[in-house]
Amino acid sequence: MIVTTCRTVLITCVVFAGVLLLGLSPAAAQQQEDHLLLGRKAPGFTLKSVDGDVVRLSDLKGRVVVLDFWATWCPPCVVAMPELQKLHERYEAQGVTIVGVNLREDRATVKRFVEQKGLGFTFVLDAEGRVGRSYRVSGIPQTVFIDREGVVQSVHVGFGRGSEVAYARELDALIAGESLVEAAEARATSAVQTRVKILEPVGAGRMLTGDPVHAHEDLWLDAPMPGSWFEHPNAGRMLAVVGAGNEVVVIGDNPEGETEARSLRLELAEDSELMDFAITSPDRGIAVAAVTGEFDLDGSVLRMQVQGFNNAVQPVWSADLAAAGKEVPDFTVRFARLTAGGLHAVVLLDYDFPLETGHLARHSPDLEATLVDAESTRLLAVYDFETGEVVYRDWVKGGTHGAGFYVLPGRDGGVDRVLIANADGLVPLTLMPADPNAAP
Repeated sequence: MIVTTCRTVLITCVVFAGVLLLGLSPAAAQQQEDHLLLGRKAPGFTLKSVDGDVVRLSDLKGRVVVLDFWATWCPPCVVAMPELQKLHERYEAQGVTIVGVNLREDRATVKRFVEQKGLGFTFVLDAEGRVGRSYRVSGIPQTVFIDREGVVQSVHVGFGRGSEVAYARELDALIAGESLVEAAEARATSAVQTRVKILEPVGAGRMLTGDPVHAHEDLWLDAPMPGSWFEHPNAGRMLAVVGAGNEVVVIGDNPEGETEARSLRLELAEDSELMDFAITSPDRGIAVAAVTGEFDLDGSVLRMQVQGFNNAVQPVWSADLAAAGKEVPDFTVRFARLTAGGLHAVVLLDYDFPLETGHLARHSPDLEATLVDAESTRLLAVYDFETGEVVYRDWVKGGTHGAGFYVLPGRDGGVDRVLIANADGLVPLTLMPADPNAAP
């Protein structure tokens, strides 16, 4: 149930599980004074405009930049457009560039909208939503103000009556060289703030709140993959979660029973992104197997790899996974001991879309030759973690969409097995070592 009073209402669009939600908040301009990006360098990006031009944020350094994240289906986004056009006309000659960053819509839809509305500022296409994720966009419109040095100075979510006045006031300040972040911090310091929320306990227990164990802004709290549990010989059971900037954050209790965190920053290629990872602790150290990706401007997969990282978080090997054009396959990566004394990184990819000729040929021509079911195929690959050598790779029987699988631990230290679901049910797979005496 939504209850509103006779006050100005700020409207925000949020996409949750594919459903459009309209959130109502009684404020004229909801400035996010605790946004994670405030006072930080704005994440760089390179996107194509609706006219096909390449737009780089780095090329706009020296100008005040306004990024408006939006979509044509979002009513408050549409309402904001005429006001942004007025700001464009008023401030462009004063060194202000407004960029509309469209999220996940095709070029024809966006171009038609821009032409129908007579909008004259720059519009770029974030087809995969990657730039939106780097700017922590959870509701739209989200409007980000960046100063001449490339530092995020203000973030607004939603648009309501009076928002355009607040935007103009902030632009005047930024043009004059003032810092909006410092002004906000001064206001917060001088104000007496009491933010206490009373929770009525249910039951007889109490929950004790400890000190933060890791900087909040360094965690991808909206990461699609859950945390990964593993057993460390010294520290016991630990949790690993995805951090920012290709970072894995390991959290556990020290001998004194205090919760601590350790950051593991993976050394990836400059344009690579951490997509998922598995972690384990062999020989009192830490081993990480990561799936990484490089993407083109239109979101096409340039390269997907699985990489092994040693205890010093240095890459020790990498292997190409099958490329898939504009589609990204579902995938899961886990550790397993599939041979006596061995440690393996296991990757399952699910191509739940039609595979066209040539999609797999770039990195794996042998796989394309063995492809049987072109409508839904799953590829299982097993890598020796010490060397990165492929010890098994083949298509797995389909019938059940998805790239999830389980690792069944061996009894009494025996070898593990992979449990995968297909049309026959949940099937255990046991890795049979190659026969050294077999003919090649």
